[in-house]
Amino acid sequence: MKSDQNIGSLIHRIDHKLKANIDAQLKSHDLTFSQSQVLFLLKKNGSSMPQKQLQEPLQVSHPTMVGLVQRLEANGYVCSSIDVKDRRNKIVTATQKAD
Repeated sequence: MKSDQNIGSLIHRIDHKLKANIDAQLKSHDLTFSQSQVLFLLKKNGSSMPQKQLQEPLQVSHPTMVGLVQRLEANGYVCSSIDVKDRRNKIVTATQKAD
């Protein structure tokens, strides 16, 4: 095995373990690592953002983002609404529970 492949494999395993540890710590708050990243971005950007703008920095697809927002909304961390300027856009806003 080439050393590049071995290093890549190790980095992947480390990444997986770190995410699993973070998920375990966040479980008591009914959150996952990915969901916490959404909340972090919202907080960083004034607590409200269009859903489409959340996708790019997190590098997730539209269906994945829809699922993340739905689960966060079900757990009371965010609320979503239709953008009054462009009804095709959904605005995601962090709630007080996200603080």
